[in-house]
Parts: sequence; C-alpha cells; structure tokens
Amino acid sequence: MENLMDALVSVLKAVPDNPMIPEWIGIQSRGMKQWITMQTAKKLGVCTNMHFLFPRQMVDQILTSFKPLKDQENQNEGLNEDLLFWAIMKLIQENRSQKGLSSVENYIKDDETGKKLYQLSLKIAKVFDDYQVYRPHMLLDWQKNQCNEILKDPVAQWQARLWAMITSKNSQNHLAFKAITFLETFSSKNINYDNLPSRISLFGISALPQLFLQVFEKLSEIIDINLFLLTPSNQFFFDIKSERQMARIAIKEESGMDPENLYYEMTNPLLSSLGTAGKKFHSCLEAFNYHEPFDDLFLDPINDSDKSNSMLVHLKSDILNLVLRKQGANDKKQGTNDKKQGAWDAPVTIGASDTSVCIHACHSPMREPQVLKDLLLNEFQKDPELSPHDIIVMMPDIELYAPFIESVFAFETSLPFLISDRRKRSESEFLDAFLKILA
Repeated sequence: MENLMDALVSVLKAVPDNPMIPEWIGIQSRGMKQWITMQTAKKLGVCTNMHFLFPRQMVDQILTSFKPLKDQENQNEGLNEDLLFWAIMKLIQENRSQKGLSSVENYIKDDETGKKLYQLSLKIAKVFDDYQVYRPHMLLDWQKNQCNEILKDPVAQWQARLWAMITSKNSQNHLAFKAITFLETFSSKNINYDNLPSRISLFGISALPQLFLQVFEKLSEIIDINLFLLTPSNQFFFDIKSERQMARIAIKEESGMDPENLYYEMTNPLLSSLGTAGKKFHSCLEAFNYHEPFDDLFLDPINDSDKSNSMLVHLKSDILNLVLRKQGANDKKQGTNDKKQGAWDAPVTIGASDTSVCIHACHSPMREPQVLKDLLLNEFQKDPELSPHDIIVMMPDIELYAPFIESVFAFETSLPFLISDRRKRSESEFLDAFLKILA
C-alpha cells in the first residue's frame, strides 16, 4: 500500500492544466480517504483541493458531463436506492390489486401495520439499484416491455412490471439508461470538459462492476484514468483453484469430461480460497487496454524485513509468490511439477516466541476490544516509537462492534481512536429515531 501511495504522490506532483479544478480520487471507504489525506500531507506538506468520491458517485458525475444527457441535469436526482424505495412503496400501495403484482399482494395482504410493505420496498429498492449496475440491459428491456428469457420466471415478471411503472413517467433518469447511452454514443465532442478534471485516480479499489470499468475505459480516451490497485501476487493467479474446487473438478473428470478442458492448478491455499473476488476483478481488467508506467511495485516481505522468520512475513511472501507450503517434514512430493498436486515448498521453522499471527477465542463481542486494548498497550510499552496512527483494526461488521469499541477505548483507556466507515444513521441518534418512526 505504501508503494502505491508513493506512485499516487508522483502523479499528484505533476501540475494539471487547470490547478483550480480539484483532483478526483476514487476510494472504497471513508477510512481510505483519511489515510490518503494524511499520507499526502505527510509527503507533500499539504493536502488540499482533492475531491474524494466513491465509484458510483464518480460515474454519476461523469455522466452529468455528457451533453446528450444534459436535459436530465435539471431534473430530480437519478433513481438511487433511497428514491427507489419511496417510489416502490407508493406504487405497490396504489397498484397492489393489479394482476401483474399478485405475488406482491399475496405477501402483504395481511400486513395491517405496513411493516411488511416497508421491509419489502427496502429489499426491492436494493435489488433494483443493483440491477442498474449489474444488469442495465435487462432493465432497459423491461422498460420497453420487451420479452427476454428471464421473464419466463414468474419472480421476474412482477419485477419487470414494477420497473416499467417506476420508469413510465421518466424513462431516462436512471443509471442504466444514462450509462448505456454514454457507452453507445460516446464522442469527445459530446463531453463538457468544464465539469471534469484532467485526470482521475482510483486508489485501493478491490472490485468494480463491469459497467463502471466500461465507462472509465471510454473516458480514458480523453483524460488519464489511473488505477492504483492492490494485487496479492506478482504471478498469474487467475486460474488457481482451492481444494474444494479441485474436488468438484475431480468428480467431473471421473464422469468422463475431457481433461484438456479441465486444466487447473493448486498453489497457495489462502489465495485460492479467499481471493475469488480479486481473481475475477483482475481477470476482467485484463480485457481492457492499459499500460503500466511504473516499475514493479511488488516487495517481497522476506527480503524487506529483519524478522524473516516470523509467521506473518512468510504468509505474505508465500501469497506473493504463489507458494504452496505444507506443514511437517519434507516428503517426496516436494518440488513436483504435477499441477494437480502443486509444487510443495519446504516447511519453515517458526520461533516459539513469534506472535506475528495470533488467534484469540473471546466469549463475546465486548471481550474482543478488551483483549485488543491489552495487546495494544503491551505493544506500545515494548516499542516507544509506535504511534496510534500506525495501527489499523479491521472487523467484518463495524456496526456490531462500534458500541463496544467506544465503551472500551473511550472510557477505560486514553488511547486515541477513530471509527471509520459507519453508516450515517448509526452516527446520528436523531436520524436513527426519525427512520424508526417511518418504519
């Protein structure tokens, strides 16, 4: 990540044609925004005039710069998830007796309080918003009442009917229409350059929908699009398989399928089992035209670390180099070139005092930050040069742990901390209470 940041800084040092236009930085989380801001200020002395956007926000702003869609600028905001929710709830209430919505009526017919309608509308709004990004052509077909294969499914029929109702008054004010129009009619003459920067940088994004990649590719014909992406390995890892995937493939081989069509390779088990999303994203990127202006930014932690025997360093190095390492002593399979078995590397000896990777079994979510606090205090005591801003704590669900973190770190210790990436509703008691009243 530090190497990527250095590369981003080298791009920012190049003065754009119009320095008054903000830099556009695409991010995946608010925590990343804070980190980039601090690192930029640290390396350049100041961080200002930078416009941080999530990918969806960035694509929306790009589309507003497209002249054929100019008529939409003065209209209401495009159909995002929030606006879809209110429109869906209103349309279901008004049209629930129609034959096309009989499936919806069957679900909410005994809903006296309106709770089911509220929850269903929320769910449908989320699904429709995903359709705009991942199935734009399908929505355009539904909007035109055109038949396609998916409408043979009864579940899709009422969705198509509901979407047609939503877009009946304004068929062009949604992401699916705007993005497809942009891709099909793009021309440098149709762009309002006043609303766009001279370059765009996407930093630390782990995945992007195909639609967004296509929009960025088109825009790259007239401005620079820089992608600063974390890649787990410097090897070709798109076709590696996990043990479970290999087992399924073995069953197919036994059933008589052509082995030539079942080429697979098992390498590092952590990357093969946990890197599925990354493999798909990087594989999609290979279909686009790009060039790499920077030298190899990969850094093998074993060559860069004084603690070359730590478990964490070896795990990181093995993922980087696609090493398949088995526990225990060497055996006859070490170094084999058999792709079905993988080329095993010799096990490494880890010191008994190594704490680079630890697993703690805690009895409750409250206990977890308490243990974390004790571990951090111990690390600060051992290393006087360690600072709070050098530490990041990650968790699967920030909303679940945030109250416990605040309880432990705000009152039981003086360690400074900041909780990032919480929903706005969680940060405002007033907003949360208001939305509960609506529910």
